[in-house]
Amino acid sequence: MPPLPKLTLPVFQELDQQLRFAPAKAIARDLDRIEQLAGQITPSQVYPQDWVVFRITGYRPEIDNPSLIPGSDLICDLSALLERLSDVCAMSFDDLAQQVDGSLHDIQSLCQLWSVSRKTIERFRNQGLVARRVVRNNRRTIVFTPIACQQFQAEKQDMIDRACAFSRNDPKQRQAILDQARQLARQDLSLNQAAARIAADTGRSLEGIRQLLITHDHNIASSKAAPIFQNRSPWTPRQRIFALRAHDRALEPRAIATRIHKPAPSVSRAINRGRIDRLLALDLHCSVGPTFSHKQAWRVLLLPDVVTTHLGQPGILTLSQLLDLSTIHESPPAEVQSARAVAHALLIYRASRLLDDPRSLMNKPMLIDEIETSLLWAARLRAELVRARLPLILQTLESTMHQPLTQIRSDRLKALIEQSIDAAARALERFDPFKGGNEASPMGMAVSKLAAAWVRQNPHSTRAAPTLRPSTTISDWTRSVTPWQAFLEPPARVHRVLDLLSDPDATLLCERFGWQGPPSTLLQIADHRDRAPMHLARTLRKTIRHARRLSLKHEP
Repeated sequence: MPPLPKLTLPVFQELDQQLRFAPAKAIARDLDRIEQLAGQITPSQVYPQDWVVFRITGYRPEIDNPSLIPGSDLICDLSALLERLSDVCAMSFDDLAQQVDGSLHDIQSLCQLWSVSRKTIERFRNQGLVARRVVRNNRRTIVFTPIACQQFQAEKQDMIDRACAFSRNDPKQRQAILDQARQLARQDLSLNQAAARIAADTGRSLEGIRQLLITHDHNIASSKAAPIFQNRSPWTPRQRIFALRAHDRALEPRAIATRIHKPAPSVSRAINRGRIDRLLALDLHCSVGPTFSHKQAWRVLLLPDVVTTHLGQPGILTLSQLLDLSTIHESPPAEVQSARAVAHALLIYRASRLLDDPRSLMNKPMLIDEIETSLLWAARLRAELVRARLPLILQTLESTMHQPLTQIRSDRLKALIEQSIDAAARALERFDPFKGGNEASPMGMAVSKLAAAWVRQNPHSTRAAPTLRPSTTISDWTRSVTPWQAFLEPPARVHRVLDLLSDPDATLLCERFGWQGPPSTLLQIADHRDRAPMHLARTLRKTIRHARRLSLKHEP
């Protein structure tokens, strides 16, 4: 007998642990309820956790926020739960036959009844056909009760009829499929693309056609004849890096595929994998608020104007203008900084939760885009938190070093201020807005520690008092307050040529990257403009490439 199937839903895992210690009669009643429930679940609907427990046990637990379970997941796990609990009950075949007052079917007899294969029955078991384990001739075996068979047949009669009418390809049909595959291969279609085309033309299953082509090419590999589809070499690390960098530079997937001689779908998958890998490499540890798990948290905490307006503007870059800020002793409004800090933590928490199951993201580029957009929004908020504390950063430097900053050489002062802003931004990663206090304390401590270390490394820097050069500038620190901006931010020159772009192009870039309000996902912009997300993504890439070319013409 094969091992017991595993349960994937947490609610069923708990029920399995609890019910296996119940009396045999109680388990038998639960088994009947599970069998009846399997025929009443609609895959496209969702069901509350407490309702599911009630339908199985007859007892409704008190759950404050019951999770919603998709019907398709319930159907897959109900058969596994029924099989595991019936295995604990260890009812004999004859006893169950008397109880259900009808004939039981094992897999072989059910195959004969419905004129389908054993593999088809196994597929049906993941689609609502539930089975029990009973003891027969001192061995455990799987059986199907009349109720289970009747319920499934009533709901899935069309599926059974299609499986019953299935026929294998005869040699003539197989040869016609191979001939069509050769024609499609000459059109530079991949094996999967050709299989999809042939399946649509012949009415056969995609996987059946695909396996036929794979088997054919594998069988003739040892002969002199050439396979229909040439084996492509596996991806090298260098190719993966190139594809991801080209994606970051807004190149089209087909252009990347042509350059590295790979199918465009394979390039898209490699890019998605690279995006996921670098997101997983980030340390997204953040403070978790008590309301973050609430359904309305996103709408409430990300709604205030201080969180959605006046974002994405470049920082002050000249040293003379920065040093003028050191005379400001007025603190920013505490409620503004608090709202931004909470929203900043929520966005990072949101991204980290979406990354909990990275394997499910491979074929969901829009979900990857949602994670990246949340992180970019968090970066915009962190920049505003730092911007509001620039006077504090400069004043902390002067008080720790016991000298005016104007007495430091311009090149050294530039490096010191850049490092101080970076230290203040990193300090926000450890700030917990839910424990009281404000972000000024960790930022001030980080800058003070940096300044003390700088004084120890530059003991003679206080002797000269050179004149500060007004033209000295620092790099735009708003583009590097978080580690993920290194691959999520477009080139700085793209922002500088916004005035040279057409209004639609400039608006698209501002919406996408959060240069006026919060960054928007491709799906949000597409819905707003009534366009398909993939078409909008192509337009966005084209706009970025145009802005890059324009910047090269107008900047030295």
